[in-house]
Amino acid sequence: MSWIGRRPVRIVTAIVVSGAASLAMATVSSAAINSHLTDFDGDGRTDIAFGGGGLISVQYASGRTQKITTAALGTTVPGLGMSVADDVNGDGFTDLAIGAPVDQECDENCPPVYPPGEAFILFGSSGGLRTDNAVHLKSPYPVGTYNGSFGSSVAILRAPTPVLVVGEPLAMVAGQEMAGVVHLYTPSAAGAAGPLRTITQNSTGVPGAPETGDMFGAEVVASGANLVVSVAYEDIGTVEDAGMLTVFRFSAPTAFTAWGYTQDTAGVPGAVETRDRFGGHLAIDGNLVVTGIPDEAIGAAWQAGMIQPFTLTATGAVFGREITQNSPGIPDTAEPEDLFGSDVAILRGCGGKPAYAVTSSETIGSVKYAGSGYVIPSVPSTACPIVHYVAGQAPLLGTLSQVGNPRLQGTVRTSATASDTLYLVTATSSNSPAKYYRLTLKSPYTTVATRTEITGDSFVTHITPPAP
Repeated sequence: MSWIGRRPVRIVTAIVVSGAASLAMATVSSAAINSHLTDFDGDGRTDIAFGGGGLISVQYASGRTQKITTAALGTTVPGLGMSVADDVNGDGFTDLAIGAPVDQECDENCPPVYPPGEAFILFGSSGGLRTDNAVHLKSPYPVGTYNGSFGSSVAILRAPTPVLVVGEPLAMVAGQEMAGVVHLYTPSAAGAAGPLRTITQNSTGVPGAPETGDMFGAEVVASGANLVVSVAYEDIGTVEDAGMLTVFRFSAPTAFTAWGYTQDTAGVPGAVETRDRFGGHLAIDGNLVVTGIPDEAIGAAWQAGMIQPFTLTATGAVFGREITQNSPGIPDTAEPEDLFGSDVAILRGCGGKPAYAVTSSETIGSVKYAGSGYVIPSVPSTACPIVHYVAGQAPLLGTLSQVGNPRLQGTVRTSATASDTLYLVTATSSNSPAKYYRLTLKSPYTTVATRTEITGDSFVTHITPPAP
């Protein structure tokens, strides 16, 4: 998961249900999603960690709320970024890894000197997440080498032993500014003096080469022994910012085999084009991965966007059919600046089958960037339809004005078999003071289960994903 380049919250305000299963997906082979739950206090029930702004807010199933601030972690970084949960020390309690980059909204024109970014591991216990023994990590690079981006992305490898992965996408490599690195750490209650290994595109066995602005590690996701790293600003030949994904399979904490995938790779749909930024956004669940590519051109429609599902195997990845707003059964059409795929998530949908949650910056009527969202089952049916949430229309919030595409907070898994709950954020206005609402939707995701007003920085929060 990553915090770099997140777009502002945008609205979702109506639902249109597509008809029969006209989207013949069969997009991925042998896709399997996980059955792990996030349970910080070990009571057998799902806890929810909302992150972003200056804190992590944990809602325990018992009804208790815990606020984790930068002060509680003994840090002066301005805020806490993306997080991921897993039992990293094997004690039966889910633990929480948090990234805290300094330059959360940075782009390729970042100034060279930032205070160092940080990352943390908080350990679960019968009393919930502890802050008194948190592992505190900082970039091994000296100040002044773009290391404010340390902690921009975090992931946890489960096999062969737990390893924390921390992305530092603006790090300098071999004299190339913002080439990017990822660091591997063994989680330990005693702390960590330094990374087990730092991986770059200069590392033996890693596809590609470090180049200025590649931003290797801007997003990372992991499941089991598999790690997927975004290199969305990779140049392919003379094609600028075409983008690449790197898939790692680990056989030991620091030993791996790696494969690189671009839209020129055999079996990968599409074609290499300028500023497509293939691999820009990532979501993972079990061996199923989906990448959102909002800058993808669809025909003459630039930045129309697409999503690309694929499955991880022992020998890399198998790519399925791409999904765009021109795909059969998907409501609407691909248009310039729709940015379909701005946010992506994987759900255990109705019938226990995977589904994709997707947002876009759809123009609705005369309102540019009003936004829309989708739930797209991997196998659509009348009982499990494709659902389209359309800005400016009931029943979600009524008539709203332009504030950009809907914010996809994440998904919550409450049992090993039940369908996931989807969390979205909407806003009543682009003007101050706007009101923001957190919406929960349950399978088949055609109606809103709850609507809660939220305040402050919480509208930009994410939900810590289930441990893959």
